[in-house]
Amino acid sequence: MVWSVRALGEVCSFENGDRGQNYPSRSKFVETGIPFVNAGHLENGEIQCGDLNFITRENYNLLSRGKFQTGDFLFCLRGSLGKYAIVNNLSEGAIASSLVIVRTSAEVDKGYFSLYLQSQHCQRMINKFAGGAAQPNLCAKDLAKFAIPVPPLDEQKRIVALLNQAFADINQARALTEQNLKNARELFESTLQQVFSQRGEGWERATLAELLERGWITSHLDGNHGSDYPRKTEFIDQGIPYISANCLVDGKIDFNRAKFLSSERAGRLRKGIAQNNDVIFAHNATVGPVAILRTEESKVILGTSLTYYRCDPRFVMPEYLCQYMKTGEFASQYKLVMRQSTRNQVPITKQREFYHLIPPIDQQSMFAGLLADLSEQIEHLMGVYEMKLFALEELKRSLLQKAFSGELTQGHTEAA
Repeated sequence: MVWSVRALGEVCSFENGDRGQNYPSRSKFVETGIPFVNAGHLENGEIQCGDLNFITRENYNLLSRGKFQTGDFLFCLRGSLGKYAIVNNLSEGAIASSLVIVRTSAEVDKGYFSLYLQSQHCQRMINKFAGGAAQPNLCAKDLAKFAIPVPPLDEQKRIVALLNQAFADINQARALTEQNLKNARELFESTLQQVFSQRGEGWERATLAELLERGWITSHLDGNHGSDYPRKTEFIDQGIPYISANCLVDGKIDFNRAKFLSSERAGRLRKGIAQNNDVIFAHNATVGPVAILRTEESKVILGTSLTYYRCDPRFVMPEYLCQYMKTGEFASQYKLVMRQSTRNQVPITKQREFYHLIPPIDQQSMFAGLLADLSEQIEHLMGVYEMKLFALEELKRSLLQKAFSGELTQGHTEAA
């Protein structure tokens, strides 16, 4: 079987949008009319019609080019390079300047071309022609130079049929795996709720301010360093860890994401100095993640997005407090604050108004141990499911690679 490698310009035609004086500005958009599609409307190979912009028929008629029809491909030349959609749900429309219309000739099956646009072959062409600019972009002339393997039309259709079935099986497996992942998360959350709903004799319900007054929580401070906030140039490769909300990952603190300050520079900070066994809460930007600081460092500096809770373990175990702060009951308090302020943050003063459920210390130990064991099992399950999702994506990439290298057989797709 003879395969040829062709330039896209030999088997496709291209049409840019009208970038002249008739290009519609935002003020020209209307409630209903002719669709005016930009890169943001392209998703998963389709045009998402829920948030389209529209222009009048009069403005549409003024455009000299960039008018698409059913069966055309829309390809993104700027921003999200390589993003594309096939027009199958609109009969007409116009494109924004970030897109180009691609029309395949009779030599190329549309399904085959769609697979090509998803393949590493196409991605390599994008990388080759887009260059290393800070904001890489392409033009239609670049796209016309892309190389595409072109087998006979019957072989193209065979590849499309095989991969469509394989991808359907992969998508079904992905949906099942994603549901299993969701179920694992929900199992932990429901168990957490169940544990904290079993309130018995000796349970205390107290605000953080009350716990601080009693000395059960000995210190509660954030990393709001004000004018002392370290400048970018003051961070170094090694030293005193400086952590932000992005360091809280899956209930742990990932020091690989930390920045570092010299001992001298860290010594000039007076707030947000955390230590081993502090409970760390993300209160700004990404609100909600919580973890226990486990470290051999004498101190760890918190960024402006974090707060520490330092417990007196005779009254409040940090392991217990950390689990309680993961509950929906606690989360509902900070979510209410965010709704009322419309800001994605929970100030330290508001945190002190939040109530906490504190059982006797022996029950705290039991709950913390139970939930830690369950958390470990759930994390293992989630890791397995996430690896499965990764493997499914790798399988999809592998099948596309084989398809455009002439190596795809029935056996390969059945293995999927």
